[in-house]
Amino acid sequence: MGFSLLLSLCCLPAAMASPPEQLDFPVLARGESAPVRLRLAPHVGGVALYSIHMRRLDDSDPSGYQISGYRVTGVQCPEGFLFNLYPENQGAVCYRMEETPHAGGEMVVQVVNVDAPDGPTVWEEGLGFVDWHGPAQKTAWHFFAVRP
Repeated sequence: MGFSLLLSLCCLPAAMASPPEQLDFPVLARGESAPVRLRLAPHVGGVALYSIHMRRLDDSDPSGYQISGYRVTGVQCPEGFLFNLYPENQGAVCYRMEETPHAGGEMVVQVVNVDAPDGPTVWEEGLGFVDWHGPAQKTAWHFFAVRP
């Protein structure tokens, strides 16, 4: 009995690990901000990082980055998580290093439209998850900008 439980737990991380799921899809005029909730998947323990990114590497741009026009000005993480805002408010991360499992929860980021193009923005690989059990997993975030 104990061995089968141990075996099932060792195989659980791959089944449970996933990037955050976006729950709110704000429409923001330039200068407006809104909270965006991200559902964090349960994890069996160990290092787990859940993140949102507002810029990405881009070899075609002289700066080396493509900027979304959005920024993250604040982040709230579930109990037991630590957090960090990225330089220039280009994203945020909630992370934990506890060996005990966690049941998931919600990460809330405050997003502001500083200069996003009019219309929808789909930022491929803008939401990420990393742990010790496998490669990084990413998915897109979706926002909509309007120009007054």
